[in-house]
Amino acid sequence: GLSELGSERTQAWFKAAETKHGRVAMAAFLGFIAQCTPQVSGEHTFAPYRGYVAGCSPQEQWDNIPTIGKFQILVFVGMLES
Repeated sequence: GLSELGSERTQAWFKAAETKHGRVAMAAFLGFIAQCTPQVSGEHTFAPYRGYVAGCSPQEQWDNIPTIGKFQILVFVGMLES
């Protein structure tokens, strides 16, 4: 398996990459759970973005975000991954 591949330096890189991706996955899960709460998906005094609809599921919230907003989110996540 991977434990037999490459040098100790390669193994250290694999370990760091695994830790990094695990943290990103945990943050994504936390974000999903947060979107399910009424504090995030409920009514707001000011709409967080144009076209905001209260009481949507996380998937519906994503569908309602304008394209430029989705692009900004994906660029930010890409910066976190690099």
